[in-house]
Amino acid sequence: MTTPQSIRYYQSNVVTFIFDDTYYKPANLVSIVVYLQGAGGGGGTQGGGGGGATVVSPRLFAAVLPDQVPVVVGASAAGQPGGDTSFGDLTAPGGQPGTPEGTGQGGVSPWRGGRGSSGAGESVSNQPIGNLAGCGGGGTSGGVSGGDYRNGFHPLWPGWFQAGRGGSTGRRGESPGGGGGIGATVGGPGRVTIIETLVIEEG
Repeated sequence: MTTPQSIRYYQSNVVTFIFDDTYYKPANLVSIVVYLQGAGGGGGTQGGGGGGATVVSPRLFAAVLPDQVPVVVGASAAGQPGGDTSFGDLTAPGGQPGTPEGTGQGGVSPWRGGRGSSGAGESVSNQPIGNLAGCGGGGTSGGVSGGDYRNGFHPLWPGWFQAGRGGSTGRRGESPGGGGGIGATVGGPGRVTIIETLVIEEG
């Protein structure tokens, strides 16, 4: 009589946070990669807010992660800086508010947010990773993420990785991280996305 063989395989799982919360490490976790997006700066009376920055963690293995990790998702308010987004010690800065000159700066990181403007908000890099950073708000139009994954095929994980568009006059920035448009509008809130690699054993 043969002994049934156990089967082991690996599975990816996506966890998204849009509010402050706590990440609980699964018992069968192998590793995670964390994508953090700061909130967009609020629009001012004459200029759009800057987009939130993006920070991408290296692969973090389960052995180095605590059982619980605090998650803070940046918020936005009209005329105010966008809140930082954090996962434990990792932080993605929010964008700066619009100014009379229309130059609300994007959050600073390797993948910074787009600058706000009194005209068209700045669009971010057209490189795939750059699409994760928030776009600047503006007056005539808001910035869009380079290549804009909402409008066609997107090679990463659909639904999670497109950046928020910046708002135009009187329009708020989109989530995640779009800068608010002119007219004291709100920027888009931040987001935390975690891709888990889990080990599954059956039998």
